[in-house]
Amino acid sequence: MDDEQFVTFYRAVAADPEVEPGFSELADLRECTDAPITAAGMRRVQEIAEAFLASAGQVMRCSVVAPDDLTFGVTRMYEMWGGETAEAVHVFRAPGPAMEWLGLPPSTRLEDLHSQGRVRALPGAPSD
Repeated sequence: MDDEQFVTFYRAVAADPEVEPGFSELADLRECTDAPITAAGMRRVQEIAEAFLASAGQVMRCSVVAPDDLTFGVTRMYEMWGGETAEAVHVFRAPGPAMEWLGLPPSTRLEDLHSQGRVRALPGAPSD
């Protein structure tokens, strides 16, 4: 996934009438290794999130699973920028702690969230 695909994905999320400000999000980037997202791409997505949340008056929680060093570092920059907006972001190396931070029960499995339609596939991620 490259920057354009990442930005396009988040524009679609922000435009989706079923997505309400204040939702929790888990971004699983374990399989997105084709073209790393750059700091510039992360900043553009942060701007989309900021505009989306500006009128809501609610905080959105976003946990990111980024196990490789490059993706982890870039998403940690996004985490730091999130302090400037109504988006609380935390980056993890594994899905378990990421889901726990969102308040999901420890027994939650990513596969279950996918099968329930509660997960959006990022471009470049393998489909289940």
